[in-house]
Amino acid sequence: MKTLILILALAIVGLGQSVKLPSEFAVSYDKFKDKTDAYFIDGWRITSGFIHSGSVLKEDQAEFYIIFHGAYCTGFCFHNPSLIFIIDGEHLALPEERQLTDDALFLLDRSVIERIASAKIVEYQVGQFENKWKDKSIAKFKLLLDLGTVKK
Repeated sequence: MKTLILILALAIVGLGQSVKLPSEFAVSYDKFKDKTDAYFIDGWRITSGFIHSGSVLKEDQAEFYIIFHGAYCTGFCFHNPSLIFIIDGEHLALPEERQLTDDALFLLDRSVIERIASAKIVEYQVGQFENKWKDKSIAKFKLLLDLGTVKK
């Protein structure tokens, strides 16, 4: 646990200095679309990140995405496409996702990511699936938020 925190801390402090990110993270620039995608994968069921124009972040990222990947089901895993968080005991329901597939994509504003990143425990329910994030997963949201923040 201490090793993970140390790695994340070093990554956060030195992002502008080309410090290698943890293996769950990727930052890729598409020169043809002139867009950068920064994201992490939590286990094999969740991907969260953001996309911004250009190769350099010019302003704090306002919108992030989170994708829940269905598993152990075939066809329309997320029959009830709602996402509900309980962040340190406080409920936060997000608008329903309209597309029913084996994956559920939600757009989150910065304030939601900030709340997740500063929480001690986050429980979530998406469709019929429930789980919780603790230290390791929450640390990934902290680093994602830092990647989406302009360094001054």
